[in-house]
Amino acid sequence: MAYILGFTCADGCIYHRTLSWELSNKFSSDKDLLKRFNMVLNSNYPIENRNKSVRLRIFSSEMISDLKKLGVIPNKIKILSFPTVPERYLGHFIRGFLDGDGWIITMIRKHGGKEICVGFSNGSRDFMNGLVYNLGNTLRIRNFNLRERKKFTKKGDVAITYQLEFYSDNAKRIIEFLYDGLNKENLFLKRKFKKQLTARQFYEKTKKLNILEKDG
Repeated sequence: MAYILGFTCADGCIYHRTLSWELSNKFSSDKDLLKRFNMVLNSNYPIENRNKSVRLRIFSSEMISDLKKLGVIPNKIKILSFPTVPERYLGHFIRGFLDGDGWIITMIRKHGGKEICVGFSNGSRDFMNGLVYNLGNTLRIRNFNLRERKKFTKKGDVAITYQLEFYSDNAKRIIEFLYDGLNKENLFLKRKFKKQLTARQFYEKTKKLNILEKDG
């Protein structure tokens, strides 16, 4: 449930008594995740196949009420607050948020440097500040680069988002925090899970090459 809450903070939509998630239909793993949501929530609502997406809608006044108490409200994009999540569930919550509004990538910079990156993005500064606090408090990370990004929408409006990125050692610590010790009952987006495996391998290979270069 902590994972679903995190994913909802990123990609969920609340409207009156309806909670929904709409994901791209380009990846079978996205539809598989919605199927897992149905199983965990003990629901049997249909997953709709739309033109370019798949959507799961759940109708529950009780669930909506609980989400509102946690700060997940309609039109939440700019005013979302980071909910109070018990420490033992924090990794699941942040993994859910990462699967919705984050990325794990490997990078080769212009000067040839190689590193891994874990990033998060959201339209609420308050939520992102909460993420900074919780990651810093839990993983003892001290250096953060929360940045404001602006872009024009198709209507010509200015959309503001806030991005947070971690590199190399800090990125690896976050990956370990989010993915170490998972079992078959835990939720995760399969394509992001594969990316974190690739990032770990890339990190270890780069680390070994750096050691060899220094020794040489």
